[in-house]
Amino acid sequence: HIWKSHNFAPPGSCLVTDSRAMPELPEVESARRLCEAHCVGATVVGVNFNQDGTFDEKIFAGTTQKEFLEALVGRDLLEAKRLGKHMWWEMSGPSSPSSLSPLFHLGMTGAMSVEGKGAMQYKAFVVDTESWPPRFAKLVITFSNGIALAYTDPRRFGRIRLVAGDVTASPPISELGFDPLLAMPSEAAFAAHFTRRAAPIKAVLLNQKIAAGVGNWIADEVLYHAAIHPEQPAGSLTSAQLCRVRGALSMVVETACAAGADHALFPPEWLFHHRWGKVAGKVAGKAISFITVGGRTTAFVPLVQKKTNVSPPAGEVAAAVKKAGGASGARAEVRSRGASRGRKRAANVAPEETVEPETAEAPASVTATGEARKRKVVKKALSAKQVAAKKSPPGAAKKAPAAKTAPTAVKKAPLATKKAPAVKRAPAAKKELAAKTALSAKLAPPAEKAPLAKRAPPAKRASPAERAPPAKRARK
Repeated sequence: HIWKSHNFAPPGSCLVTDSRAMPELPEVESARRLCEAHCVGATVVGVNFNQDGTFDEKIFAGTTQKEFLEALVGRDLLEAKRLGKHMWWEMSGPSSPSSLSPLFHLGMTGAMSVEGKGAMQYKAFVVDTESWPPRFAKLVITFSNGIALAYTDPRRFGRIRLVAGDVTASPPISELGFDPLLAMPSEAAFAAHFTRRAAPIKAVLLNQKIAAGVGNWIADEVLYHAAIHPEQPAGSLTSAQLCRVRGALSMVVETACAAGADHALFPPEWLFHHRWGKVAGKVAGKAISFITVGGRTTAFVPLVQKKTNVSPPAGEVAAAVKKAGGASGARAEVRSRGASRGRKRAANVAPEETVEPETAEAPASVTATGEARKRKVVKKALSAKQVAAKKSPPGAAKKAPAAKTAPTAVKKAPLATKKAPAVKRAPAAKKELAAKTALSAKLAPPAEKAPLAKRAPPAKRASPAERAPPAKRARK
């Protein structure tokens, strides 16, 4: 407990205090500088593997023990290079597509140490420097100048590969983005990487195809100093905000590398000292909160890092993209104009689309009610015609206006019902009306046939039409 609480390891051990912390750009750069300071210019004279001499096939992916020995032994280490979280050695010998170079990726717990000279520094764990070869050593290389270098990896997530020819021309190096320490892009070129992305700004920073070497703690530190909320969509940031992100990224990476990735030398006001273990704490008197962004635990300070407008800034970042990207900027402008035209077309079409549902439903109910009323009018008009025919002379029926208006109502009724579903019921209604009319005609005998008047029930059905004066009903 004492060793763990003080972040020290007992002799001959490698204490892992927080396995979620992984080597990022500053840690890998410290390994490169360690090799450059003690091994560059010397010849490889010996290569050994695990402490028991076995070859770890998981770490040495895609190669064999024989191939690795032939690629290193007897060759000079000319230069140690790095891009992002990857480091490789350029060895002497004929430069040809078949020449092999070792490429290192430290994974989660990979580290390099030099006997009697020191080792890489980690916040998550302490590399064994008390014994040699160190505990968890997977590779020990001896040089002609007497230096011995060891690669240790307790969790065995690191990888050591042999790459043929130009290392930078093949994956994974060829797929990496810009290196903030080696080649920070201009403000306009930097903005071009973010302006068209809807993902959270932290997730974009962690994308190795954009910013190689940026890891979890670096992204949190950069956004804290830039006062940007980690969930803020990257495409919504203004040019001023992206300028702050670029400046903070450059500052954090250069400061951490100058300290040799030794966290004890980091500025005390950094969020780095308070973010581990998801323990609620404060930095500069302000509370730290924890959320998950892009699948990674994220520490931020809500009072400092507030969300701003989430819609893309109008024109200013797009102008920077066009200035920096050339053809890509032009394509972005074309996409922007196309989207603008699409929005205009949508605005023109929208009113029609909102009106159509109402006009499609309203006529059905209105027409159905009108149809019912018209059937009643027709029925009453026919009844009035029959009554008038009984009371008027034979020649008067031809001049009666009521007889002329009734057929007109019948002719107009189908025109009004063409748009309504009630038209389907119209034939049945006409048949029923015709049947009732015929029945009324049969049941209305001449005045001289008195016996037929005893059929009271049929006469009662037609009685509503007979009660009201015919003239009044025709006027209505």
